[in-house]
Amino acid sequence: IHTPSNIFYNQESETYLVDVGPGVDIKLKCEVQSYPQSVVEWWMDDQKIPTANTIPTLPGNFERSIERKTDFIVESVLVIRKARAVNTGAYTCVASNTKGQDKLNYELRVTPTENEAEQTRDGSLPTSLHSLLLLLMSMLWAAV
Repeated sequence: IHTPSNIFYNQESETYLVDVGPGVDIKLKCEVQSYPQSVVEWWMDDQKIPTANTIPTLPGNFERSIERKTDFIVESVLVIRKARAVNTGAYTCVASNTKGQDKLNYELRVTPTENEAEQTRDGSLPTSLHSLLLLLMSMLWAAV
């Protein structure tokens, strides 16, 4: 019997909110049941996180692992080492096989330190990618 990718959720919503301080290691988990076995990918915002973090625009030190629990169940873990405010964003686990696809979403907020927050308030570059994008978009709109 072939089954599509199915991610286990521990709550009603398909989005987990994770709010942490800087400097901690964060583990995002994604447990998938399927046959044939699914391919599991991790994304940050709209960029795929490769097995080895070689994309310079992705902030952080990512580690990925996958553990086969049974013939039908695998668990993929994305670890973000020493999280910083620039790691704030939407993370998605995408599991797919020949029968279908499923997704699990995490919204990660890394609260900046007082020093980082002050740098943002005093006109320095913002510490999060989202803030930087919003700043660039507002500058573009102002120029039009």
